[in-house]
Amino acid sequence: MEDFDINLDYSTPIDTRGDVLIRRNGVVKTTEIRCRDLRVQQGQVNASLFCSGDITLKTSGLIEGEVRCNRLVIEKGSEVQFARTIQAAEVEIQAKVIGSIQCTGRVLLTGTGSVQGDVTARSIGIDPGGELDGSMNILRVEPKVEPSAPRQVSASSLVTGCGPATKSTP
Repeated sequence: MEDFDINLDYSTPIDTRGDVLIRRNGVVKTTEIRCRDLRVQQGQVNASLFCSGDITLKTSGLIEGEVRCNRLVIEKGSEVQFARTIQAAEVEIQAKVIGSIQCTGRVLLTGTGSVQGDVTARSIGIDPGGELDGSMNILRVEPKVEPSAPRQVSASSLVTGCGPATKSTP
């Protein structure tokens, strides 16, 4: 459960249950980062990002790899382009994003947020001033189907005329 605090060039894949912080002078170019929470504070990251918690980006640039997390926040002042579809449970956009979003929960575009790409989510909120240039798809919440108890059927009800056997006497 090691935490990473990166403020230089870094090129080794990261796999930790801890947190990763990429600071202003940090440049991470690797295949993937696996962690709990990832925060990029004006640094650069080019990797696939798999986080069990939150990803918070205050940066500009292209992210070529996959992005999967619980919650994604693109902070004000950022300009991020995603080459692949973002997959998250919750997304908050406060700045410019180019790319598609697949969200199992809510996507919020604040008054300073804009998305150029398709958004699919359970719900989408757009504050006054927020912009969406792409399609908006709302996922339906499917009702849970409870498995019904198996019907108990007696063998005698399956065959008509099946009753107690009677002996005939000669």
